[in-house]
Amino acid sequence: MSSKKDYHILNSFSLKIIGMISMILDHIGVFYEMYHSSIPSYDINVQLVLRILGRISFIIFAFLTVEGVLHSKKPLLYLVKLLTLSLTCDIVFLIATKEYVGNPITTLFLGGLTIYLLKDRRWFIKLLSIVPLTFTLLIAFEFIPLKADYDIYGLITIILFYIGKVLADIITKYVSTTYSLDEETFLNSSYYLTLRNMISSILFITFTLIVYFVNPIWNGKGLFSEIMFIQVYAIFGTIPLLFYNGKRGYNKAWFKYGCYGFFPLHIIIIYLIFNILL
Repeated sequence: MSSKKDYHILNSFSLKIIGMISMILDHIGVFYEMYHSSIPSYDINVQLVLRILGRISFIIFAFLTVEGVLHSKKPLLYLVKLLTLSLTCDIVFLIATKEYVGNPITTLFLGGLTIYLLKDRRWFIKLLSIVPLTFTLLIAFEFIPLKADYDIYGLITIILFYIGKVLADIITKYVSTTYSLDEETFLNSSYYLTLRNMISSILFITFTLIVYFVNPIWNGKGLFSEIMFIQVYAIFGTIPLLFYNGKRGYNKAWFKYGCYGFFPLHIIIIYLIFNILL
C-alpha cells in the first residue's frame, strides 16, 4: 500500500533542525527582553515575534521524545541521557546565573519515563506511570523545590503524542481486520503516517486551545504555563509534524551526541554575545 505523491518529507533529523532553530530564536527573544534596558532600539514586537517563533521547539522535541522511547534499542539508556542532560543544564545555568531556573529537558525526561512505563504490557508497570505524573504535579504546585519548564502542560503534551500513536494503531488494526488488509503493510504505508500524525496534531491542538481558555482561571500559576498567552501559537508546531515520515535520517555520532550538548551550549553562547555586545 503506497502513495505516488508522498508528502512525508521530514525525518527526525529535519525535525531536530527545525526545533533547534526555533529554540535559538526563542532564547534570543528571552535575552532580548532581559537586556531591554540596555538596548536603545528595543522593540517589544520583535521580542514577541521571536518568542512566538520559539513556541514550536518544545512541541517538536516532545514528539521526538516519544519517538525516542518507542524506537530506541535501549530506551532506559535514552532516558538516562535525558536525565543527565537535565541535571547538567541545571548546574550550568546555576553557575552562569547564580539562580536555579530549571529547564525543559526535565519535563522531556519525566514525559519519556511516563511513556516508557505506559508502553509496558504488564498492568502493574503501567500503573507506575502515576509516579512521574505525581512528581510533575508536585513540581507544578511548588510542593517540592524543583523546577521543570512547561511542567504539567508539557507532560500531558508528551502523553497525548503517545496516545496519538496508540489510537492510530488501534484504528489500523480495525481497518485491516474489517477490510481484510495486511496490517504490516498498512503500518508501513503513508496512510498510517498521515493517520498517526493527524491524530497526534488534533489531540495537541485541542488540548492547547482548552488550556489557553482555561488558564486565566488559574492565573497562569503552577498548573499550566505562565506564558500561555503566547504558548497557544505552539499549535503551528504541528505543521512540520504532519510531514514526518517516521524515519531517523542523518544520525552520525557527532550530530547524535551534539544534540545533547546543543541545549546548554547555545544558551551560553547567546548569553556571552549579549554580555559582550551590551
